[in-house]
Amino acid sequence: FMVAMGSSLADRAWGRETAVYRITGVITVIGGWFITAGAALIVSFLIATINHLGGFFAMILVMCVVALVVINNNRKFKQKREQDNVDTLFRQLVRCHDKAETWQLLLQHVRRTQTDILEFTRNTFRNITQGLMHENMKFLRTASHDIENEKGIWKRYRRKEILGMRKIDYLVAVEKNTWFHLGCNNATQIIYGLKRMLEPCVEHVDNNFSPLPQDYVDEFIPVCNDVDHFLEVAQRMISTGNFEGVDELLVEGNAIKSRISQIRHAQQDRIQREDSNIKIALLYLSTLQETQELMSAARHILRASKRFQTQ
Repeated sequence: FMVAMGSSLADRAWGRETAVYRITGVITVIGGWFITAGAALIVSFLIATINHLGGFFAMILVMCVVALVVINNNRKFKQKREQDNVDTLFRQLVRCHDKAETWQLLLQHVRRTQTDILEFTRNTFRNITQGLMHENMKFLRTASHDIENEKGIWKRYRRKEILGMRKIDYLVAVEKNTWFHLGCNNATQIIYGLKRMLEPCVEHVDNNFSPLPQDYVDEFIPVCNDVDHFLEVAQRMISTGNFEGVDELLVEGNAIKSRISQIRHAQQDRIQREDSNIKIALLYLSTLQETQELMSAARHILRASKRFQTQ
């Protein structure tokens, strides 16, 4: 393996885009070997020394320590899982038999869920874009962890709220069903859209490819600020149930979508005309497309939430 990798570097292909996989591959493999061997040697030496000096009682002590660590980790995992499953509002909803009260409890649950989705969207979108523009893998890893965590939470909450919809008055359910499912579907679209946006960014930054050109960054920063402001105001409206000015905000969201569309078409023209780095150009184009889809889904959630919450 080492001979093959060394020979592949001898072709003088030292451009950043072509050599990066080979160099990082060699470093990763060799580093993994040394870390594994070093850790095994140190742990084995410590255990052997303890057993040699302490004899039979030391062996018993080591086994007890290992058992305690395993038990403690298992206990922490169970506590975390129980905390994740605690949903007091849903328990009240399940136990409630009055349809009017059930509707109010469901309304609070949906409002809280949609607020959490938009807060997650703001934070994750910020981490992805900052991680890409500043080549910061910490932000991208945080976004990846948050997306996987949110997927599980969202699936549980969606099932609970569908059960809640079955318990409310039939006529109310008929009136609100469309807006409930519109909000749910677009929340799902946001989560998977952020994942699609994240994956090429992680690949690009993790492999130390060339950073985004400064003109791309200068063009994209105002878009990020506009999207963040829209999500912040929409989140506040949904959480409070006060939709005064929602029509103006929807118009503003549509204007942001139009600006992103103009930038996207300009980027397509640049790819066609200019002799630029294709990999970076396509990454930027993909990020713009997913940002536009995110804005569209966020507008749908806001509109659906207004129709769902108001009489």
